[in-house]
Amino acid sequence: MSVAQLTSFFKTRGFSQRELVVLSGGHSAGFAHCNKFMDRIYGRIDPTMDTGYARGLRGTCPQRNLDPTVVANLDTTTSTTFDNVFYQNLQSKKGLLRSDQVLYTDPNTKKVVDSFASNNTAFLIEFAAVMDKLSAFKVKTGSQGEIRKNCGVIN
Repeated sequence: MSVAQLTSFFKTRGFSQRELVVLSGGHSAGFAHCNKFMDRIYGRIDPTMDTGYARGLRGTCPQRNLDPTVVANLDTTTSTTFDNVFYQNLQSKKGLLRSDQVLYTDPNTKKVVDSFASNNTAFLIEFAAVMDKLSAFKVKTGSQGEIRKNCGVIN
């Protein structure tokens, strides 16, 4: 997706472009299955991705005999710490997902990425505020919703 498409998607849900970049920082933790980024590392390597990084990912995710249980960390540097290094990775062309790396190709979102890359405290404060806003998005109440005992199974 392009920044324009991502922005439109978030805007229809009441979130600004800045909030899109803030929420993308949630990718400081977690992982992605190989099939979500294979098109960036095989054939012609995506020009927005660091070549060495792409080659390393090829070792994790071979083109043939792809194991659906194999994953790669979204944050290659501090995958077990929730911090702003995710944004520093985007500056270094090491965003695993295209939808993340594209944030560093648009002049408006690039400014926000640069700001958070240099200020972990600002990122954490804004992330908390936007997560609070997200937690209130389309909440089902009363008989329209339920608190599940198992998230993947309707009670």
